[in-house]
Amino acid sequence: MDIAGTGDNYGQFDDEYSEQELTDGEAVLNWISSQDRCDGSIGMIGISWGGFNALQLAFRRPSSLKAIVTVASTTDCYADDIHYMGGCLLSDDSNWGATMLAFSSCKQSAVAQLPIRRETRSRASPILRSGFAAS
Repeated sequence: MDIAGTGDNYGQFDDEYSEQELTDGEAVLNWISSQDRCDGSIGMIGISWGGFNALQLAFRRPSSLKAIVTVASTTDCYADDIHYMGGCLLSDDSNWGATMLAFSSCKQSAVAQLPIRRETRSRASPILRSGFAAS
């Protein structure tokens, strides 16, 4: 699932690890767990940002989230993060920012425009179709 305003998701991107991101994540978990094909138990796998997201969502203890697997992530963003190590801003931060700007500036991928993706999006929950926080 892409964060609102990134990748193939519509909406407005506000910041990494934001309240919007976590609230949207909880909405996705709730929607998945309510589907007939789901037994109500969900697991998450995440690398880097996805790992941070899984850890932060697990901290909120949504009832449907039963397990997470994270790689290259941490619970201490001050001491051990892509931006900070031991509280010191890393020099790679400008590279990360430039990369995020480049990805965020791209048009939505051609894959998102394929008929099968459009059909899938039309069947999705109104929450997923709206790109979450469009306000």
